[in-house]
Amino acid sequence: MTRILLLLSAGLLLVCSSGCSKQDQKDPSLFCQAMEGNDLVVAGNEIDIQAKAQTNAEWEVNTQKVADWLVAQDCVKEAETSFGGLIETLPPQTEIFLVMEDGTQWVIDLYVDEDNGNIWFNRFHE
Repeated sequence: MTRILLLLSAGLLLVCSSGCSKQDQKDPSLFCQAMEGNDLVVAGNEIDIQAKAQTNAEWEVNTQKVADWLVAQDCVKEAETSFGGLIETLPPQTEIFLVMEDGTQWVIDLYVDEDNGNIWFNRFHE
């Protein structure tokens, strides 16, 4: 009986630890998979998640953190922010210039709330 309990406990621990680690880890390549598949909706959603997570600083700092996250992706060669001033739209926008490892270039538009520094994804364009 003790042996059975020991085996069940070990099995439960193994299942829980493998399940928990997968659940806690976000697939770091989802953005790259989306970009490689030209699924700009999913890629934009991944950027939006990162952008909305940046809430404790001015918009320039928050935008730079998103650019840093982009550069950390395997499929991204460069991500440069544009701080020459906000684009006068409603709401205002800023841009990140993106160069992919395959040479493809994109511009990412982020909306900006100047009052609280919040940013969120708007769109990709070339």
